[in-house]
Amino acid sequence: MFEKIVLSDDSKLRIIENGITVAAQRKKRQKKRCYTFSVFLALGIISFLLQAIGFPYQETLYPIKVYAQETSEIILSEQEEFFLEKTQTPLGFGYELYAATDAGYHYTNTVEDVGYGIDTIFSDKNHIYWIPDCWKNIDNKIYDEKGTQLDNSGATKDYKARVSYCVYDELNILRMKIVIELSENAGKGSGKILKLISYPKQL
Repeated sequence: MFEKIVLSDDSKLRIIENGITVAAQRKKRQKKRCYTFSVFLALGIISFLLQAIGFPYQETLYPIKVYAQETSEIILSEQEEFFLEKTQTPLGFGYELYAATDAGYHYTNTVEDVGYGIDTIFSDKNHIYWIPDCWKNIDNKIYDEKGTQLDNSGATKDYKARVSYCVYDELNILRMKIVIELSENAGKGSGKILKLISYPKQL
């Protein structure tokens, strides 16, 4: 035979209070789980949408890589400064930039006519050669792609030059422009990214 258990009023009150506390805690945990799930769901949706529209991680924002002397990759960031090491080029000792684009992109480079250095930069396919003192030696003979000797009588002898890269996609639409200034001081070369403009693809 089971003994009848009689609870006092205090015991009953304590049991009821404990029940209320446990229920509140359970509700709080459930709410936290729902909130965490919602956050992860939102992050997942955002990530999916960004990938679906081709949001620029690297491919869209930076479809080009630029190197100093072919080995040292330049960080593509406005106002970024970098060192240039003098090296042997096809035109003598000078400085070299090398660029390569992602698949489906191509670029053009232009010597910026800002009043200096325009006669000291030469390009050959993916390479740019900057020879600040190439015209100092009057015996230097430099030819264009047609074999015509270039006239150096009015050439500048500046220790600064500016070059730009314009990057286009497969539809020949401009997607990026980089303007780089090159300079030499006391025989040491350096560069600085003056402008970096990105034109992302539209939906």
